[in-house]
Amino acid sequence: MPDPQVRLEALLDGATPEQLHIAQRAAEQALDAAGVTPAQAYAAEVALLDWGDSDTNEAFRPSPEQSRALDALDLAERAANEALKIQPGQLGVMLDWAES
Repeated sequence: MPDPQVRLEALLDGATPEQLHIAQRAAEQALDAAGVTPAQAYAAEVALLDWGDSDTNEAFRPSPEQSRALDALDLAERAANEALKIQPGQLGVMLDWAES
């Protein structure tokens, strides 16, 4: 079972600590606006990664909660990049997980 004590962490090569803080804050706000906690987003991502590591030929069928959480993660990544004015196609912010 995923650890509920996780938080998002913004990563970007060459970014200053201030830029990373801005990106992380934007990502957290996007998750919050979507009504998704970091623990829910983490659990959904773990489920997707577990499916990807499995030998199944079936398509990933997330639950409605997992689907909402994965959509929120996409929005969080976009928000982090927008906060730093990174354009689509440029190397952008990667969101990762860290223990709280």
